[in-house]
Amino acid sequence: MKPICPNCHSANVSCSESLISLSKIAEQLCSQAALSSLGISICKYYKVNPAVGAIAGTALASAINVVMTKVQPPLLSHSPAQAYLCHTCFKPFTL
Repeated sequence: MKPICPNCHSANVSCSESLISLSKIAEQLCSQAALSSLGISICKYYKVNPAVGAIAGTALASAINVVMTKVQPPLLSHSPAQAYLCHTCFKPFTL
């Protein structure tokens, strides 16, 4: 039996393994290398010294890393309840 979202009553839900893979994708997008290179690219586009973009990207990545380690979403921790994510309203829920 496929679970149904308690918020929007949609059957378009996925299991917690995909939530873990989504968190790994988010970690890669917010990595220090990705944000530093993004900062450098933005600074080159606006004709600003690329070192400013590298420093800003590194600082932003460090701030995101601190926040992510302090505030762990309960669905990503090891919980005995099965976790799901609704793809219609994008709200996580457990059964």
